[in-house]
Amino acid sequence: MIIINIWWLYFGDGDELDVLNLDLHLHTTASDGKYSSQEVLNKAVAAGLQIISITDHDTIKGYEELKDVAVGKVILIPGTEVTTYYEGLEIHILAYFPNGISNTIRSLLSNLQDERVSRMKLCLFNLRKRGMRIGYQDVAQFANGSSISRSHIARALVAQGYAANIYEAFTKFLSQDAGLIPPPSLSPLKLFDMLIKERALSIWAHPELSDFDKHFATFKEKGLSGVEICSKNKLSLYFEKTALSNRLLVTFGSDWHGFNDEETMGVKINKERIKPFLDLFQLGSLPENPTS
Repeated sequence: MIIINIWWLYFGDGDELDVLNLDLHLHTTASDGKYSSQEVLNKAVAAGLQIISITDHDTIKGYEELKDVAVGKVILIPGTEVTTYYEGLEIHILAYFPNGISNTIRSLLSNLQDERVSRMKLCLFNLRKRGMRIGYQDVAQFANGSSISRSHIARALVAQGYAANIYEAFTKFLSQDAGLIPPPSLSPLKLFDMLIKERALSIWAHPELSDFDKHFATFKEKGLSGVEICSKNKLSLYFEKTALSNRLLVTFGSDWHGFNDEETMGVKINKERIKPFLDLFQLGSLPENPTS
């Protein structure tokens, strides 16, 4: 199977009948996306997607809102995007659950949500120490009832004129280098171990090249299941070749949040490239792809 997948890397995705339209990295208002889970589902169906995963940050709320209503419309794979921290870097790991979501995983995500609230409140405290009069409620209005994130704080900073745009808000105030927000406590190595025990999958989300080259070998040794081939990343071929040559899985997604009109939901790929991953799930019949 590894040889087949690498063959597709060089010769393309072949006949349209062999192409899947999917997206395994989507966000909703359950974390920092623009649209509700139902709206994301509607957009996915309209775009002709056959397989999706709602991967909100440190929560499965978006997935659980759709797991029944998505039946017959798309194949919905359970997942989440877990925020971890390793050697000064924030590392995002996509966790997928071919054997269901255990109570252990639910407890972990609940704890991560509690920690997220504490981290964001400390960030707001540090911003106020710098003279920026932003309270928790100023940020919560952008979160639609979900726990707040850096993206919500960034939007509040822009709304109150402390930053010209989201990019500036992150660069000046919300990056790890700015030192205003404490890092997550969870190590990716600990997460890998937990996911292995729970028979779940760990996929490195949208890796940066320097981080990937520095830490890939360690992560693989400690139990990383695979690497995401993100449609936004211009180095996708390198990441895919490296993962496959090391007999790891690859997944495909857009990291779609819905705020940018230039964002494109969905990735069209040959079935063989995603087959090792999909074979781990008990999938029903695929909806037809009206755009193929």
